[in-house]
Amino acid sequence: MFYVLPLKATHFAVLLLFVLLTCGLTYPLILHLDTAVFSVYGDPLLNTWILAWDVHKLFTDPQNLFHANIFYPHRNVLAYSENLLASSLLAAPVLWISQNPILAYNFVFLFSFAFSGFGTYLLVWHLTRNSYASFLSGIIFAFSPYKFSHLGHLQLLTTQWIPFCFLFLHRLLETASWKYLFLFWLFFILQALSSSYYGLFLSVSLITWIGSYWLLSRIGDRAAPAGRGSPSFLLRSSFWAKLGCFLVLSALVLYPIGLPYFKVQEEMGFVRTLGEVTQLSAEPRNYLGVPHFNWLYGSVLVRFAKMEGMLFPGALALVFAALSIVRGVYYTRRRPVSAEAGLFLKNAPVLNAYGVLILAAGILSLGPRLHVFGETFDGPYRFLYNYVPGFKGLRVPARLGVMVSFGVSVLAGYGFLALFEAELIRKSFGSLKNRLFLREGVSQPSRHLGFSTRRFLTGAALSALLVAEYYSAPIPLHRAVTGEQVPEIYRWLARQEGDFPILELPLQANPQDYWMEAYYAYFSTYHWKKLVNGYSGFSPPSTVLLHQIMETFPDEVSLQVLQRLQTKYVIIHAKAYSKPYLSGLLQRLGRFTSQLEYQQKLDGSYIYKFKEPAEAAASLPSGEPLYPEVVGLNSPTIEAVRSNYNAGEAVLAVDGNLKTRWTTGTPQRPGMYFELDMGTISSVTGVLLDMGTSLLDYPRQCRVEVSKDAVQWEPVSLLLPPVVSLFEASLQTPRRPRLKLAFSQPIQARFIRIFQTRQHGRWAWSIHEIQVY
Repeated sequence: MFYVLPLKATHFAVLLLFVLLTCGLTYPLILHLDTAVFSVYGDPLLNTWILAWDVHKLFTDPQNLFHANIFYPHRNVLAYSENLLASSLLAAPVLWISQNPILAYNFVFLFSFAFSGFGTYLLVWHLTRNSYASFLSGIIFAFSPYKFSHLGHLQLLTTQWIPFCFLFLHRLLETASWKYLFLFWLFFILQALSSSYYGLFLSVSLITWIGSYWLLSRIGDRAAPAGRGSPSFLLRSSFWAKLGCFLVLSALVLYPIGLPYFKVQEEMGFVRTLGEVTQLSAEPRNYLGVPHFNWLYGSVLVRFAKMEGMLFPGALALVFAALSIVRGVYYTRRRPVSAEAGLFLKNAPVLNAYGVLILAAGILSLGPRLHVFGETFDGPYRFLYNYVPGFKGLRVPARLGVMVSFGVSVLAGYGFLALFEAELIRKSFGSLKNRLFLREGVSQPSRHLGFSTRRFLTGAALSALLVAEYYSAPIPLHRAVTGEQVPEIYRWLARQEGDFPILELPLQANPQDYWMEAYYAYFSTYHWKKLVNGYSGFSPPSTVLLHQIMETFPDEVSLQVLQRLQTKYVIIHAKAYSKPYLSGLLQRLGRFTSQLEYQQKLDGSYIYKFKEPAEAAASLPSGEPLYPEVVGLNSPTIEAVRSNYNAGEAVLAVDGNLKTRWTTGTPQRPGMYFELDMGTISSVTGVLLDMGTSLLDYPRQCRVEVSKDAVQWEPVSLLLPPVVSLFEASLQTPRRPRLKLAFSQPIQARFIRIFQTRQHGRWAWSIHEIQVY
């Protein structure tokens, strides 16, 4: 079929086939493009919000692109997750025309599948000039189980620019053309701005591929002839000049976009620990794992899978990739060279390089610690984590499996080619010779090889087998409210003048349920007011605390926190509460009419407005540091500590080590105390509790008493409620928030006792370090 069509028509027909396959393999999404997304937690709605925010800001206020409207008052919050800038360029026309962010999201979703396949087809076609083999390679990369295991992660579906990047790398090596340098750079940038994960992985893969392409061909029996497209070209000054241009241009684009990420990492301490990274590294068995909803293998191979570990490329893909390697090795060692061997010999450096790419990506995907024959040692990923900027922000090394899938798809193309060309080679040696050596250094079969029913049927059968391997439809969908169905409360907010902070309730106290905040972020695309709450790849410490503080809303502490954030409206979504709880909540709100004024009820949501916002907290971005270094050389020293819970470990709160802590080991309850003895009577103005990594183990409510003799105790008045103090510290010094118990006036005391006065059913009370000043 393909070979009786003109070349451009063939390519167009292949693109249509990939579009049809995408619609079929993601069915029934094609029937609900404007009203549904893949059903998995909150990530599809988060990515919908990111796309809409990018389009909203890129063309109106690009200098404030990263200062998104969630997690107020923090800045650079777009850098808490992927920025999806390249994908937003695809989404923009759809969003402008339809005004439907869900439709724009689904367009990018489907585009990623179709063009991942089409790009791989073009790459393998360029290498083999066989449309059947190229089409089958495209199916492998576009629809592998890895892709279906990430249907909820748009940034991990957007693999479509990887094959285009490699395609124009090949063209650059063959022609040394500035045009292909530009296209190579363009598709690299598009991939980096579609997914920071894949931008970093692609960078490592390109270095690996280019280095192995040159090295392996130099040490092989038969190096490619000198000239463009040969490994020796990599040593020429012209190549390095072009590579230098590539690096400079990439830096000019990526540096200003990467800068907010590095700022956030420095200010917030947003890095993935080695423990996290190790846990989400691949295991060798995961390369047999598939999602449970895979039609053919799901019930059998799911046992080899884990979260982020469904990396099986497919049986056919592995068989034909192995066939290409075996054939390449066989023909490399064969004398004399036959016509059948010519194809593999001409492409030996390419085959070798993609083989090394698969091996390198597979080893890196195993993470920072490798386990071999019972021994454990540092793997090469540890080097990337320690020394390459950006890798400390990546949580899942297993996602390098995408490069394994890509390499397998290319090698499988050569395996398929061996099958499709075998009969023709035997029949027409001379014709094949012309096709193979039409252009120096590049296999170049003619565009029209003649119609072959057998080859067509073989291609169709192999395509059907691949589709059967990857078939996972129907995919589960989640209905998304759009257009006129959006609750009236959000259209009302859009009509309000000004840009002001709002809080939507309920908040989820359990960190595992934070994904539900994605609904608020998504609905903000219809009004773009600032949200005190939010959802992203990272959550700032202040938001983690806010979720806990709002458990007791409304009370003096929660209202004081919201007022200091200059919150204008509190929106209570009644449908999210049980009737008894909602009734009690509304009754409690009636006690605070001096601070909160009821506005109206829209679509089951209650709107309350703060009457007079309090003075902004000192910790807002423009403020001075909230807490200067108050503990100095003349501060009192702590001689002894005591507690009525876990007393044996109380000394860990004063051992000078932030990695250790004292903890009650049981949920907080009234009567727990921690006591300090300074040895002598000293002048004291406050106590600092360092929360370390146990931020949620702060005392929910406490009182402080002091004594000169441990017999007569007197209560101390505090300048701020402890929770408010800790919340503001989390805004000002998020990397190391400390609870400051500041006394209203200096006191003379030897002993200080901190009493817990509120119960909490889940969190213990912990202190990593405690100081007196």
